[in-house]
Amino acid sequence: GKTGHGRLRNAAGMNNGSGLALPPAHLLVAAGTARQRGGDRVAKGGTAVAHARNGRADAAETSRKRIFYKEITFGAPWGFHELEKDLRCDGHVEGTETGHVEWGATKTQAVRVLYFEPYGNEPTQAVLETYRKHLNRTDLHICVSPECKVAVFYTTKEQKEAVGNFTNKNDHQPLLKCESLTSWKRAGIYDQSQLLPVCDTDKWAKSTYMNSTLQPDTIALNDRCIT
Repeated sequence: GKTGHGRLRNAAGMNNGSGLALPPAHLLVAAGTARQRGGDRVAKGGTAVAHARNGRADAAETSRKRIFYKEITFGAPWGFHELEKDLRCDGHVEGTETGHVEWGATKTQAVRVLYFEPYGNEPTQAVLETYRKHLNRTDLHICVSPECKVAVFYTTKEQKEAVGNFTNKNDHQPLLKCESLTSWKRAGIYDQSQLLPVCDTDKWAKSTYMNSTLQPDTIALNDRCIT
């Protein structure tokens, strides 16, 4: 027994040419397979980390691309043609549409505004300020129709808070209502975007009447106004 094992070790050493005994072939194969499997696990782990990083990057990019369109409607004390002309020059406004807001027995000429607000309420404040500037114009004739009135019809709680009591020089008792309490009737095509805006740029807001793809985002129930 011992003599036989010695001969095997010596034979292995002579075949190696270094005088050192080699381990059996099946152990070498097993060791190589184990190293390969270990390498595969490392590679798969690296791939998983890369995919996770890519997933986070994609999610961040999607978040950056997300667009938030909101809607608010303004009463037109001098008729909706002049009001729409001024509102289309506001850089936050994406689209406008003329029509009438009905609340009870009250019917008001108005312009519905679609504007871009990704976060905060600065765009809302800016659009409200554009409306105030329109109300401060002195070059327009007063509309004697009861349909011509200062009014703001908001859609969210945040807008309602921004509107407040809507202090303005034209009407000390403006009509302020949640849009869900009213009904909207759009004007005909001949009353849409009739006056060209006088802006610093020719990239004024489009007509939502003419562009059906311009729509406000869906408002979550807990964000909607109720009064």
